[in-house]
Amino acid sequence: MRNVEGILAAVVALGVAGCGESTRTVKVNLTASSLEMVDPFHPDANLARLRIVVDGVDSGDAIRDLALTERSATFEGLPSEGAVNIRVFGYDEVGSTAAYGQRIQIEEEGDLDVTIPFRRNLAYVTHHPDAEAQQPGAQIYILDMVTRAYVGKVTLPDRAATARRISARGGAEMLVPYDRDGAGFLGVLDLDDHTWKTISLEAPQELALAVEGSPVAVVAGGNRISFVDVDTGAFLETFRQMLGGRILDGAMSGDGGDAVFVVDQEPGSIFVDVAAREVTARNVVAMPGGVGLRREGDIAYFSSLGSNTVTAIDLASGNATAYEGADASGGSSAYADGMSSVIAVRDVGGVLADIVALFLTVEPTTGSPLVQSVSIGKTLVNPVPIVVDGSGQRLLVAASGNDDSPAGMTVIVGTALGEIPAVSSALYPTDPDDLFMEPNSEILVRRRYRPRSAAIVYGR
Repeated sequence: MRNVEGILAAVVALGVAGCGESTRTVKVNLTASSLEMVDPFHPDANLARLRIVVDGVDSGDAIRDLALTERSATFEGLPSEGAVNIRVFGYDEVGSTAAYGQRIQIEEEGDLDVTIPFRRNLAYVTHHPDAEAQQPGAQIYILDMVTRAYVGKVTLPDRAATARRISARGGAEMLVPYDRDGAGFLGVLDLDDHTWKTISLEAPQELALAVEGSPVAVVAGGNRISFVDVDTGAFLETFRQMLGGRILDGAMSGDGGDAVFVVDQEPGSIFVDVAAREVTARNVVAMPGGVGLRREGDIAYFSSLGSNTVTAIDLASGNATAYEGADASGGSSAYADGMSSVIAVRDVGGVLADIVALFLTVEPTTGSPLVQSVSIGKTLVNPVPIVVDGSGQRLLVAASGNDDSPAGMTVIVGTALGEIPAVSSALYPTDPDDLFMEPNSEILVRRRYRPRSAAIVYGR
């Protein structure tokens, strides 16, 4: 049964367009995964409330609260012009985002009938290989972003292979470059049923980026940039020049037209025009450590290991905006929309890594300062690149640890502009199937794998 707030929101939605203005109707349909572990309506997801938000309208957001048995909502009287953003939130009893779905920057004219895959808020994590363990390099863990609990795992198509960096293609798929015996492949994991599609690459590569609605993925690493068609499984081509540097981070624009990668060689930033198959290097910021993308997919924020500057790049125009502030340097980073901030991780190696919140002005203008740069906590040793969920409110830093420090994970949660987010860490979960005998004892112990990379459904 809808609550009073939901009824009022529905009434507001009917009146967002002024009298005499052209209006349209937007119908939103939700689909869920056939897998219990991904299905947000399964009891394990602890879903308590369901809300659909349609924004991008002049008079504010149109909001509809649904009963958990409902799978669609219709918004009438919305302005007919301008892009539309649709977001779906599933909340647990305490208001945490336990499930999420979205369609961003819909440019179509007229009435809309939009279907959105609604997914549990889950992180997928790849692992470093270990000769003493049961092929952890081929195992991808699935973790609940609210409880940090282990939910399950999925195995690469080739159990003897090793996964590299995983990334999310919205709520549709996970992209996983992997290799075996010197051969490279791109695994495309369907989030509806966890089936795999495999695309052969010319060589092992590190990170693949693609977005829903655009078939072309850009794959970086192995000193090259490649292009593949994720929908058909076809390898398209490799950029004609070899590129050096280890891939540190990457992001793709919301329309799939541009991709950016951060590498550990100067000038440090590689820009890819997907349609033209053109690749250019650009000096965006001194010693870039990471890049975060805001939800609309139009502006990328580059953090710097060598200066106290965050540089925002409009991916369509190439225009740059510099944000400067004391002690604002950072490594791997993600943009947290819920806090209007870049969250960066400073890793000096061998010690607990510092997490920094770099709060920016809401609308970028030339020379805008950082509102504030704050050290908000620590994460464990040897963190993998930070990732943010679709809501822009919850971030994950997994850490692989070392001989003296166990693997772990840190979750960062913030929901308001300028708010100092909460940071909490825990040991990384042990594997339920991989057991070994402790030295000088007869005790069987579950093995703890070492995270290599992470991605969140609908995350960046």
